[in-house]
Parts: sequence; C-alpha cells; structure tokens
Amino acid sequence: MATSEQQPAQPDESAEAASLGAAMQAHQQGDLAAANRLYSEAVRLNPDNAQALRLQGILARETGDLDASLELLHRAHSAAPDATAPLNELALSQMIAGRFPEAEVTFHQALKLNPHDGTTLTNLGALLQHRGHIRTAIDCYETLLQQRPEDIEVSCNLAKALVDAGEPETALQTCDAAIAASDAHPYALATKGAVLTDLERYTEAAGLLQTASRQMPDDEMTFVNLALCQDALG
Repeated sequence: MATSEQQPAQPDESAEAASLGAAMQAHQQGDLAAANRLYSEAVRLNPDNAQALRLQGILARETGDLDASLELLHRAHSAAPDATAPLNELALSQMIAGRFPEAEVTFHQALKLNPHDGTTLTNLGALLQHRGHIRTAIDCYETLLQQRPEDIEVSCNLAKALVDAGEPETALQTCDAAIAASDAHPYALATKGAVLTDLERYTEAAGLLQTASRQMPDDEMTFVNLALCQDALG
C-alpha cells in the first residue's frame, strides 16, 4: 500500500511570534531572566529567527556573557546575511571582548552591505579613534555628517578626534557649530568644555561644564572634566 512522504515539520509561527514579543517586552522591562528564557523558546521554535538571535545576543552582552553573545550574533548573521544589524551588534560585542581587529573587519562587512549606514559609520569611527587611527576616524565622521549634519553625537565625536589629531581650533569650530545647531544641547556644551580642558583653558571650560552638569546630572565625564578645571583653578 502506498504511503505519503513525511513532510518536514514547519515552525509554529504564531507561538514563535508570541514568544519573541513576550521576550522583547520582558527585556524592555528589565526582567532579563524571563527575556532570555523566552528568546530561547523563540529560537527553539525557529533556529533561523535572526531577530530573536540578535536580541538574545544583545541581552547576553548586557549580562556580561560575551562568549554567548558572540555565538548568538554569529548565528544571527548567518540567518540574515544581508542585514547590517547583526553585524553591527557582533562588532560591538567583539569590541567589548577586546577583539578590536575582528570588530573592524565586521564593521567593514556591514559597510559592504550598506556603505551609508549611519550606525556602522558611527561605531567604526569610535573604534578607529580608540585604536589610534585618528585620521580614518575623522573621515568616517565627516562622511556621516554629510548625510546627517544635525547629528550632535557625531559632531562631538568629530571634535574629540580633531583634538587627538592636533587640530584644536577646528575642533572648537566643530563644537560651536554643534552648539548652534542644537540650541546649546548640554552634550555639545560638555564636549566643548572637554576640548577647552585639554587645551588648559580652564576658566572657559568650567563655565560650560557647570552648565552642562546641571542639565546632565548623570554624565560622569562632565563632572570629571569639571573637577579637573576646578583643581587647576585652585
């Protein structure tokens, strides 16, 4: 008697979506143990769920399990090889693990997929700056600012890189442009204060840093720079 061929089991998409949605909610609410369990359930239901793998990889990084984070994010990239998000997160985990050359390669992989991706350019610039490749970092930031001239974080990163490159006056001009464009955003004020601190212009720096610290009371580096100024000023 003829028998029908057995079909491979299909993922339970509704259960998978429910697990992923519940995991994301738990993650946002800070219930990391529940989020991890629910991400695992979504991945069990569909081992190629790139979003669940990526988010669980981020969670593992947040909890300090870098080995698990790297494994999950590699799997997320394999499941979605044309997406930049898994590569960006993988590179961030590689950076935190101290694997800087690998992270740089991963960021360049992401740029091959999308040469104008702002997240990739920002993160690559920060990595290059950290590794001492200042001029290349500046190129990354300037490329990104051509696309997003209003991006205050990138402008501030560029200013810091320009100081490292020995171009303090250009750095201050960049800070002034960011302050003007952002209606004196405290991060822009704090960045100019940091640049002025590096230049030992402590009186000017202290005023900016005091203003920024009142608006960003949780920003530790602003207070560190302000303390340096106060110490130098006696």
